[in-house]
Amino acid sequence: MQDRQEIADILHQYCRGMDLLDLDLLAGAFTEDGFLDIGPDPRLQTRGAGNIYEAMKRMKRFSRSSHHLSNIQIAFESADRARCTSYIMAWHETPDGHTGTMMGQYHDKLVRTPAGWRIAERQLRMSGNDAGFQTNVHKAERNQL
Repeated sequence: MQDRQEIADILHQYCRGMDLLDLDLLAGAFTEDGFLDIGPDPRLQTRGAGNIYEAMKRMKRFSRSSHHLSNIQIAFESADRARCTSYIMAWHETPDGHTGTMMGQYHDKLVRTPAGWRIAERQLRMSGNDAGFQTNVHKAERNQL
């Protein structure tokens, strides 16, 4: 049960890192050679925690975002390896106040490291989005916790 909780915590850490644009928190969810695949274009595929850190700087184009993770399903392959599928709804707001929502699934491979469970490989597979980025909600500051 403790392993399941730690895995859920590291998956939520990734989402918090995205929402707060805390790139250290985000990159810290991965192994040193972790692989992030958020699309078929090679520019959307990154290996290595440091490179993930650099690649995710593209999130700075949003003034705020909110990533909601649900339905985390964990299967242990061994005491130190697990696979996980979860669902994500991510809402983003651009500096001009326009918003968009994306829905998808994360497919993760996790390993136990000396620092605890970490994501060794993450694939995002989009399952839909709204019309997106045409409704100006209001000007808002990113919540800094």
